[in-house]
Amino acid sequence: MSTTTDDVPEKVTTLVAERGLGAPVDQRSNGNPFKTAVMCAVAGVVLTAVAIGLFYLAGTYWRPLMWVAIVPLVFGLCSFGYIAVFLFRGFQATYLYENGVVYVHNGSARAATWADVEKVEVLVIREGNFMAGHISAYLVHPAGQRPMRVNSVSALLGAGEHDPFGAKIMELADAAGRPIYERLIGKR
Repeated sequence: MSTTTDDVPEKVTTLVAERGLGAPVDQRSNGNPFKTAVMCAVAGVVLTAVAIGLFYLAGTYWRPLMWVAIVPLVFGLCSFGYIAVFLFRGFQATYLYENGVVYVHNGSARAATWADVEKVEVLVIREGNFMAGHISAYLVHPAGQRPMRVNSVSALLGAGEHDPFGAKIMELADAAGRPIYERLIGKR
């Protein structure tokens, strides 16, 4: 991740200066949700078209192709479902600094020093679920504010690998003496 000030919004740099958050450590953004939604829509249309073509071939020439057609149909429908997820989640970015954190959600920025943070919660998917053991998100709980949610990418990493951005959150919070808790999420 880049930590140059060229790609940090002005409202973030203003909060950093006001709160005395120090030098940048790292940053993470989920990117443009509209661009992602359009990509999901395109993928959904393409996969659904492939499924329809395979269903046609299965009905006309070779019946076992029907089972193959189900796969792109399911992924196509899931792509359409993810459009709502990305648009509902919106734009999120987190900027880590030596002395605190700045969280941006849909253009609204808020900051907290590590001394203001009451705790950091690590949301771990419980056993019996598809992604059991993976970290879903990190919740930074500043006093008097809603939690700052940082989604993890641990599900995209290999076995035994950890999300480096999440590790930095925990390292900075621990260095500031903030408690870190694990909370199991998902069905029992």
